[in-house]
Amino acid sequence: MMATPSIMPKKAYVKQSNKKMIKLSLNHVSLAGDPNRIEREDVLKLIDSTNHEHYIILFKGVLGRHDYRALYSLEKDRVEKIHGAALAPQTIEPEMVAHFYRYNSGQKDFVSIESKSFNFSTDAVALKKEFQGKGKTRATFS
Repeated sequence: MMATPSIMPKKAYVKQSNKKMIKLSLNHVSLAGDPNRIEREDVLKLIDSTNHEHYIILFKGVLGRHDYRALYSLEKDRVEKIHGAALAPQTIEPEMVAHFYRYNSGQKDFVSIESKSFNFSTDAVALKKEFQGKGKTRATFS
């Protein structure tokens, strides 16, 4: 008598959260070092306490360093701020973005990706200059 082969049901595709990659990128790049320790710890606690599907970091500028300005969640094509500078926009639209990035954990750096909209490979963005909030105002002395 032959045994009937058992058929394993296919697992449903589940989108992987980028929570771990975002935490690594904050530790190694965007909020690295002792001067950023307090803000880094605050952001990491926030990430651990939330359960968003996807996180996106907003960088301070377009070129050069990948310094943290704010943290956003990507939920159903809507990107909303969950932490960060008051000057950072509450929501981000694809037209506002100059560059999209993904985090490369091997290089411990962000790599620019060719994209015109948000997707689940996007880990960070830099805004076009006209959408960046003004920096801190400097005191003037008379």
